[in-house]
Amino acid sequence: MFKKATTNEEFQKIFNPINNPELFAEMIFIRQRYQSLGIMLKEGAVEPSLLYKIHPPHSIIVAWEHFKLNTFARRAEINDPTHMSEFEYLYNETKKRVPDIKRFIRYEQ
Repeated sequence: MFKKATTNEEFQKIFNPINNPELFAEMIFIRQRYQSLGIMLKEGAVEPSLLYKIHPPHSIIVAWEHFKLNTFARRAEINDPTHMSEFEYLYNETKKRVPDIKRFIRYEQ
């Protein structure tokens, strides 16, 4: 998927909309997709079993863990603790529902 950044500054360089507009657009699309899925799960608009058939739990976990550093930095930057909160909700619910998720993930944190 993407190169994993270890700092927010590195993340900003990788996903810079001026230097890499295609990658930036892909990142926005992915984040919004998981944000939308989190809203649907929270509102009961989708059954978890169906959601996990469409988006395997490990894809949700890996995506959030990839974007969380930047998400927390962005929350502080715009003074909005709810920024991407439904994506985070989706991540937390997935970890609760699939407690042995680490066996599906093939990289070290």
